[in-house]
Order: sequence, then C-alpha cells, then structure tokens
Amino acid sequence: MPQEKSSGILLYRLEAGERLFLVLHYGAGHWSFCKGHVEAGETERQTALRELTEETGIPASSLHFDEGFREEIAYFFKKLGAPVHKTVAFFLAQVDGNPKLALSREHTEAVWLPFEEASARLTYDSDRKVMVSGQAFLKSRG
Repeated sequence: MPQEKSSGILLYRLEAGERLFLVLHYGAGHWSFCKGHVEAGETERQTALRELTEETGIPASSLHFDEGFREEIAYFFKKLGAPVHKTVAFFLAQVDGNPKLALSREHTEAVWLPFEEASARLTYDSDRKVMVSGQAFLKSRG
C-alpha cells in the first residue's frame, strides 16, 4: 500500500492574553491546519516551516516553536481509487504579533480563533486531537 508523509504546524498567537489558533479553509471544503508533503532531504520541521510560508506568507523567522511538542496522526484515503496510508506530524509554534496573511491558492479562508471555536471549526476528529494535545501541552507549561 502506498505511504505518504506530511508535516504541519498548529500555529497560535496571543491577543489580549488569549491564545488564538490559525485554522485554514481548504478549497476541497474542509477546515484544518497548515500542512504539506515532506520533500526529499527535508526534516519534518523544515517541511512544516516551508508549508507555512508557502500557504500563509508568514516567515519562519517570526515563529517560536514550543519545544517538546510533536503530535502525529495517521489515516487512510483513496488516490486514483487505491488506498493510501498517510501520516502527518504536527509541531506547535507561536507567531509574533498579528501577521498579515497571504493565502495560497489551495485555501479560501483563514481565521484566528480561540481554542473552543477553533476546535469546533475543524472538520476532522484527528485534527481536533492535535488541537487538544497542543492546548494541554501549553497549559502544562503555565
């Protein structure tokens, strides 16, 4: 069975002391996080940074990773009628300020939402699992 590997970022920013998470609407109709395929020679984190810049215009230099957080999800989907097993590794990062977004063609909308609203907006339970893990990780750090 074919395998695919992607990497992404659960991105948040602070506004008036509240965490707001970035959720993207994909042209295919679902809401999720920034992510994409790991290319040859890239680490998972390099992929996540490249995808973030390509999909949102946010420069890697404005991020601060929450070290120690890495959450992986796995699922199956069909490509040309054949099942594919996909894994996606997510990192957690804070962005400085309120960056202006320049969305790629694969997205139709982007919103910064508090945890509960962002979690409710996500289409897939696996993404909600990443979000819950990220929130718990942040709370454990104070």
